[in-house]
Amino acid sequence: MINPNDQVYPIVEPNDVCSVTIGLTKRELFAAMAMQGILSNGEISHEVEVAKNALLYADALINELNKPLS
Repeated sequence: MINPNDQVYPIVEPNDVCSVTIGLTKRELFAAMAMQGILSNGEISHEVEVAKNALLYADALINELNKPLS
């Protein structure tokens, strides 16, 4: 099962108190890739709508990936 909060390329930086993980979550990466595709058509759209749509596509992909293979 894909957890959208998992890090894609985690970079763990340990310190004296705890470990700090830096990087994009899978949801953030999928949304960025969707946003890139949405913006590539050359039409100028309202940025909030583009961001919302990118998240919708990212969430839809995560949901589909979590379904069992048929």
